[in-house]
Amino acid sequence: AVSKEGVPQLQARFHERLKELSRSIQAPALTEPTVLNDRAQAAINSPEDLAAQAAFLRCTWMSGPDARVLAAAEALLAKEDAYRKLAKDDAARDLARAHMMAFFKAMSAADAVADAEKHVTAARELWPEHFAPHLWSGHLYLRKEEWDKAIPHFQAARERYPRYTAAKNAYQGLAMAYETLGRTKDRADVLESYCAIAIQDADGLLELAKCYRAQGRLAP
Repeated sequence: AVSKEGVPQLQARFHERLKELSRSIQAPALTEPTVLNDRAQAAINSPEDLAAQAAFLRCTWMSGPDARVLAAAEALLAKEDAYRKLAKDDAARDLARAHMMAFFKAMSAADAVADAEKHVTAARELWPEHFAPHLWSGHLYLRKEEWDKAIPHFQAARERYPRYTAAKNAYQGLAMAYETLGRTKDRADVLESYCAIAIQDADGLLELAKCYRAQGRLAP
């Protein structure tokens, strides 16, 4: 149910949306029984057709926005908001994918690191919940020998997809950065996490054994 305090705001917002969703419906005909019936049938038969839903509600609204109509309007607006967000997210993800393609192209060129950074940063901002833009940001900074900048991106990639163990995964990136910085314990910790998942990776197990030996945890 809509609170009394929220009714004016809901009415104003709903009328604004009706202007967009049902411009083709002429006001003088709204209350005609045949029009109302046609709109009702369209709404019933097309529950995902937001224009049909709005048209029917616009018809019934003319007889007075009672509690049932207000609730239906609120539900319609919530559904439309969700659809709009989904469409916006899809568009952002498509653009993020395009930026990642441009990133890989730039990374293959010796003098295009600045372009690569621009594209991977854009992809990361457009699709922050996906692990790949973070993962490749880490590899970009490894290439630039900016080890401290690489680490948080690899960590973010691992948080988003901890079971990703394909080549150039976040665990390997972190291990490389930690090794360069002389952070032996951190390198051992991340290799332990990696080997617990990638149990058949002999190279990973060998690198972990080297860490243990460097820490004095294994006999020479």
